[in-house]
Amino acid sequence: MIDNNEIYNFCTIFDSGYFAKGLALYKSLEMVCNFNLYVFTSDIECIKLLEERSLDKMIVVNLSEIETEKLLELKHKRDAAEYYWTIKAPCITYLFNNLKLDIVSYIDADIFFYSSPKPFFDELGEKSVLITPHNFSPMYKKDINNGIYNAGYISFRNDDAGRNALRWWEDRCIEWCFRKKEDGKFGDQLYLNTLSTFEGVHSLLHRGILANWNIQQYKFVYKNNSIEGLTSLNERFKVIFFHFHYLNFYTNGEVELGRRLISKEIINLFYKPYIKLLYELVPAEFNGITKKPLTWKTPLIYVKRKIENTYNIFSVSNLLSK
Repeated sequence: MIDNNEIYNFCTIFDSGYFAKGLALYKSLEMVCNFNLYVFTSDIECIKLLEERSLDKMIVVNLSEIETEKLLELKHKRDAAEYYWTIKAPCITYLFNNLKLDIVSYIDADIFFYSSPKPFFDELGEKSVLITPHNFSPMYKKDINNGIYNAGYISFRNDDAGRNALRWWEDRCIEWCFRKKEDGKFGDQLYLNTLSTFEGVHSLLHRGILANWNIQQYKFVYKNNSIEGLTSLNERFKVIFFHFHYLNFYTNGEVELGRRLISKEIINLFYKPYIKLLYELVPAEFNGITKKPLTWKTPLIYVKRKIENTYNIFSVSNLLSK
């Protein structure tokens, strides 16, 4: 249910491997708010498929619009994910410079909204940057070494403080942005620990951002056509979105939900409806299907994860039929 007339401007980056997830993101936003979704991609097949859909609130931007000589040089030195992390800030800068937008929020394509993001912008108020903590469950507190904040959702205002923070993040990611830890850096994410100290930056307090690293600490209820979370102190919060991180589909018909503890309640409430929607939106091949990784370590990993109850690999057909 849309509860606000304000138009929110989001941008994301994906290729045809994330086509279904990108469409699901769009569909979820349609249900909860007024918005524009700017999709940055250089994947010709993805552009063609998106243009065929003629989605009113989706604007496709070819990456050639933002790619400087320096970015094109980096494109050949970093893998696809690393390059997408690198260009988040340039995408936002492009929208500021060319469309004069006031606030732009970058969002990962594997996110799905369950209620309006209005509380995020209410919290931001007159400040210039909104960053989102992981809010790790106690059992995963050690993962804070990968970053206090998650780079899957971040908002910048087009003012001096917002531009200053955005420019700093962009410069750091151009200098170094890889999927490994090195000298206190990790992808585009650990930079946010420092960014949190900049003028005008607000760290989100609302708990409504869920992912497989924080869901274990909450209980959930479906109420008034929305999902509410409940903390151990009986504090209620409305679920805004779920980040379906590490949701992988394999050529053998299996799907992996992630490598953390995920209860049957969570699978039934979030994963099953989302996966069902992905398969309804497009044929299976547009879900980024890859071969299931197999190495000499596979049997050992299987045993370890079975013991930890974190072996979240299922047959898609069996999962959706239960």
